[in-house]
Amino acid sequence: MVDSSVLELALGPTSGARRANCERLSRRQAGCHEDDKKLLGELLTLRPAPSDDEVSRVISIDLATWRRNPKLAAVVFRGLAKNRSTHLVSQIVRIMLDSQFGTNVLHYNAAISACAGGSQWPLALSLLSCMPEGRVGADAVSYNSAISACVQGRQWHLALHMLRNMPAARVRPTQISCNSAISTCQTRGQWPRALDLLDSMPLLRLVPNSRSYGAAIDACQTEGQWSAALSLLGDSLSLGAPADRISYNSAISACEKAGQWQVAMNLFSRMSCASIAPDVFSFNAAISSCEKGCQWQLALQLLSGMPRRTLTPNAISYNAAISACSQGSQWQWALGLLNFMPGLALKPDQISFNAAISACGNADLWRLALKVLGDMRQAKVAPNVISYCAVIKACETGNEWQLGLVFLNDMNRQSLVLDEFTYNAAISACESGGQWQLALSLLESMPQMRVAPDEISFNAAISACEKGREWQIALSLMTCMRVVLIKPSEISYNAAISACGGGSQWGLALSLLTNMPDARVMPNKISYSAAINACEKGCQWALALGLLYTMPLVQLVPHHIAFSAAMLACISCNHWQHIFGLLDEMLRVGVEPDHCISAALLT
Repeated sequence: MVDSSVLELALGPTSGARRANCERLSRRQAGCHEDDKKLLGELLTLRPAPSDDEVSRVISIDLATWRRNPKLAAVVFRGLAKNRSTHLVSQIVRIMLDSQFGTNVLHYNAAISACAGGSQWPLALSLLSCMPEGRVGADAVSYNSAISACVQGRQWHLALHMLRNMPAARVRPTQISCNSAISTCQTRGQWPRALDLLDSMPLLRLVPNSRSYGAAIDACQTEGQWSAALSLLGDSLSLGAPADRISYNSAISACEKAGQWQVAMNLFSRMSCASIAPDVFSFNAAISSCEKGCQWQLALQLLSGMPRRTLTPNAISYNAAISACSQGSQWQWALGLLNFMPGLALKPDQISFNAAISACGNADLWRLALKVLGDMRQAKVAPNVISYCAVIKACETGNEWQLGLVFLNDMNRQSLVLDEFTYNAAISACESGGQWQLALSLLESMPQMRVAPDEISFNAAISACEKGREWQIALSLMTCMRVVLIKPSEISYNAAISACGGGSQWGLALSLLTNMPDARVMPNKISYSAAINACEKGCQWALALGLLYTMPLVQLVPHHIAFSAAMLACISCNHWQHIFGLLDEMLRVGVEPDHCISAALLT
């Protein structure tokens, strides 16, 4: 029998409308769902922010069947969520409450689940908090759905709060509760919480399953915590919760992010031993690990092996392979893969073009890098900050500092936000071109553009001053680094020592070298060679020899630059008697005389 109250709602102004509504109601109560799409369409065609009365008129016929069968409401709720109309889900639940519909936990669960599926965690939590108002007690499904909504919104703190509150609400957490809470810990810096949650499951009398371990491994993957990921993978196997494909993929990705390409490839190989067939995600993570390890041949081997496993490489696969070739300075392969993508119905994106531009820049092919940038624009792919940074770097290697500054100005005209990487590339381009004034101007402009200079920025500027024989400014920059709490590195010291040497300030050069250990920066071969060179320019042959013979005492083998500078110091001061001793020492440590030494000896 049809409820009389519902029939009253269904009555239309005409007999035809009454008959249509009654027929629709009869079909719904008979279990016929063909009107679901029609109802969903009517709801979706309502004006934005419809009133409760407008929504009530649309759903009035279906309320009776929803009361008896909440699954029918769930179908409509899911449809609204898929169409990004979860606000209507919340509104319908409120209407159901106001009309004393008799809403139960199943209706709430359907609504909360729909909000979770629509990535609307605020609505999901709002519905959960409203359940006591409707005198409906939440169950495990209610909490699990709300926690799942927090996974999409990366709201780990709210997920953990709900998990802790479940016992107080007399709801026992389940595996799903804990697994979902662990999944929220994929947010940056929260992987230790994921491990704590996993460890706490036995205290709740819950046995972690494959999904529990998989969620924890995925949390470790986010920050490249490869050792923790491997430990979890081993624990899952030993505790009878065999790792699945997702767990392996996450562990491989963790190794990739940490630059552990050998471990990543070992895991990839173990998948087959565990009777787990790698999928596209597995291959992509493995290829990306090869990129980090500059293993371009292995990356190409993996890419070519995908079709043999009936797997179709996607844009991510090719991007990772192009990046691997870029890291290995294999520009021909990088461009070949880029040009091959359209033939496979794969559209190159910013990552594809950026990697190809970098490959050309790494090979000192700045003209080719500019051509790829032009191809990028022709393909209607907008260059981004990374694109311009790669082009400016290519200009640096080609000593085309003017072009580098042109592209920097282009970025400003296009309102692209310049970052420290872009500035560093431009400063380095000016340094390569001997334009120390422009390098300093760029460095000084960084704070005005709200970009904080880093160690690379200062090092490039100091090197520019070295080339410009501006040793005073180089030393001032070293002081500035300390003021802004940037620790000078060995590169900073080496450039400053060279600058002092170029300015015939051998005393300052030696002072910098001597002070390096106190600053917890250990001198290297370049440091000593620069100091020896400074002594040579200051005709301090004895100091030059002293520094050269000190190098083995600090576990450093002098190279030809150090020997060349020491020999020139002796020759310029007419102390030829030391030359043969230096030649013997060169032969002893296996250093071949270069053209500078040969020319000095001939003179």
